[in-house]
Parts: sequence; C-alpha cells; structure tokens
Amino acid sequence: MDRVVEYFDTPFRHAVIDNFFSEQDHATLTNILDENEKNIPFKNGSIIDYSKDPDQVHDWTKTPDEILAPYFEYIASLESLKLDREREFSKEYRYYVRSKNSDFKPYPIHTENIYKAMSLVVYMGEQPNYGTELYDNDREFVKEIEWKDNRAFIMCGFSNQKGKLPGNSTWHGYRIKPNSIRRSVFGYVCTTDKSCKYHSLADFYSGNRHKYVSQKTDSSLVLKKYAESEGVLFGDKFPSPKND
Repeated sequence: MDRVVEYFDTPFRHAVIDNFFSEQDHATLTNILDENEKNIPFKNGSIIDYSKDPDQVHDWTKTPDEILAPYFEYIASLESLKLDREREFSKEYRYYVRSKNSDFKPYPIHTENIYKAMSLVVYMGEQPNYGTELYDNDREFVKEIEWKDNRAFIMCGFSNQKGKLPGNSTWHGYRIKPNSIRRSVFGYVCTTDKSCKYHSLADFYSGNRHKYVSQKTDSSLVLKKYAESEGVLFGDKFPSPKND
C-alpha cells in the first residue's frame, strides 16, 4: 500500500490518512452499511452486524484476501505511532462496520484498552458528522479530527498512568451529530495474549472488567465504575453536547 500519512504530536502522537480505502473497497463497505441499515434495526442507537462473522477476528497472514487485511497490516507498520512499548503486536485484527444514530449514549473519554495494539477509525459518508475529539493529560479538549469521507484516524492507545510513565496519554472520545447517522469502520490490530497478560495495567483492566461483568451489571454501570476508578483507562468526563 502507498498512502500519504500526516503525523501529529498534539495532544499525543497520531496519524491521519485521507483517501484511505481504495475506491472499490470503499464502495463495498458503503454497500454493507446500506444493507445493514435496511435490514437490521438500531439497538441502543447502534447497528453492528455480527451474523457473518461472530468472532470478528482475522489474521492477515492466514487470510490475506480478506478485504481489510492489507489495511491492518499497513497500520501495524507505522512504527512511530507505537507509544506503548508494553504492547506486542500480533498479526490478528478485529473490525466493525457500524452505524450509530443520536440515540447512542455518549461514551466516556478514554485512553484505549490494552488489547488494542493499534486503533483505526475511518469515517464513511459525505453526510457531515462529528469526528474524534482529542484531549490532553488533564482531559481538557484540544482538537477534533474533523469528519471527512474516507479519512482514517490512527493511534496506538497509551496511558501514562497518571504521570508515572513519560509521554502523553491518548485521551479521546466521540459523539453523534443530532438527527444523523454516523457511519464508520472501526477496528484494531490485536495485542498478543502474552503482552496483555504481563502488561502493567493487566490487573487493573482485567480485574475490574471481570468483577463488574460477573455481577451482570449493565454496560453503563461498568463504564461508570471505570470512570470512578484510577483514571488510567477511562476518565470521569463525557463529551458535552454541541449546539450546532
């Protein structure tokens, strides 16, 4: 693949690539979004089709012809984005072709889960929407990756563990424009099981997640618990409503 990559360091290291998908792949993914919105009802403001591949796990060495295999192999090669040196990259990746409407509840500002080695979101559609909001170490808004059809935003999630480690945490969030459908392709290169197991945040993330999930609490309570915890993966802020 040959793409023009723009790198940025504020408020943390990230990349933006326009015209990310080829015309053919973009058309194929757009058709999937169209079909999903025709045939699958929104649930809690979201449509994600798991029917064709419930596990959503792929390996670009085993299925190189899978539509997104070359894209995830490509983003895994962007060495200067790899902020979290504890994360070892596998050859596996997951992605979701998803539509969300304004019924989707705001997601808390977060750094990124440790099993996501390199994260990717590609905005889909000419209809204007909100992009991705980036925040500094104090979780104060800095800038937005503005919406543009076929624009990719790429980062390696990193938490400096409230200043214990050098570097800037990758605090970010997103929202849905009122009375609209936000279309995107979201995915990530998977961290190896071994480096997840021995990551310095493993006990915090896995322990809290399993504790709250095992209690069969709803997802909003799980997120609330994260938000009230150490503030290394999830923050205590939610994107505030916009008036436009």
